[in-house]
Amino acid sequence: MPFGLGFHPYFHTPLGPMGTAESCEIAIDVTERWDQASISSPANVSSISEEEWPRKSLALSDLPATTQSSEGLARNHKFVRRAPPDGDIGLRATLTDNTNGIAAVLEASAEMSTLVFYTPPTAPVVSFEPHTCIPNGFNLKAAGIPDPGVLVLEPGQIWEAWYQIRTELLH
Repeated sequence: MPFGLGFHPYFHTPLGPMGTAESCEIAIDVTERWDQASISSPANVSSISEEEWPRKSLALSDLPATTQSSEGLARNHKFVRRAPPDGDIGLRATLTDNTNGIAAVLEASAEMSTLVFYTPPTAPVVSFEPHTCIPNGFNLKAAGIPDPGVLVLEPGQIWEAWYQIRTELLH
């Protein structure tokens, strides 16, 4: 049974009554950026150093937009984490609101190796989306794109993964 699984939790920004959404900071511990113009084009996969976003925290206002519409800017970035650094933790993404002294942290098991970061153009929210594969993985695999992350279970095989969201006080 081939499958892919993804979750789409959204976080309202700012995380408290003061400050602005655009001053909140984003950091995502991933190793590769995955860009693809269309299903028929090859994926452009690039390594991410520790000194660049998303591994280095940046304010939401400084993050690169992927689309511009009459409604505003949207950000839709796809990332992969190879070789989990902390044993069973595969992904870690943090939304930090220094004004309100709160951080929202998403962590996912090593089985969730892909993360989509998304902000819509009209709402003050961000989404850290842990996935087992690159979105549209089935079509990418069928088109011959290598390693989109689609999983296959054999008869009787069990697959498990987890993700968690927590808040932390900064002060």
